[in-house]
Amino acid sequence: MTKKIRDEGFGVTRLFLGWIPQERHLRQNIPICFTAETNESQSEMRCVVVVVAKALALTGEAIVSCTENRISIAVSKAYLPGVDMKWLRLADSSCSLTSNQTHIMGTMSLKTCGTKMEDAGDFMVFKNEINSFDAVNA
Repeated sequence: MTKKIRDEGFGVTRLFLGWIPQERHLRQNIPICFTAETNESQSEMRCVVVVVAKALALTGEAIVSCTENRISIAVSKAYLPGVDMKWLRLADSSCSLTSNQTHIMGTMSLKTCGTKMEDAGDFMVFKNEINSFDAVNA
């Protein structure tokens, strides 16, 4: 485990912990507990639980269509081998995706579902993500 401490002034100090799990940690819940200590005091014990899952970045072609206020996307399932539809989410997980035999699809407002807008000078760029989360209890 590695740590990095950064003093941000005004009595605020941030601690960044780093850890690279091994294959044997996959699908395990790993507790990490700590206290914060200064010359004057010590905090209570704090714990976080890290759920270890594999990350996989997949790219592929998508069919995207836009209207004045909506964006629709269809991604071929051929680009997502072995990915279970029930674990796919947009940037805002309250928005849902649908699927048929060949594609995974989503339609969203340009202002919802985690869609971000970037000004590219002569045009606007709208971005969103489809993320997959591994089944923790699988």
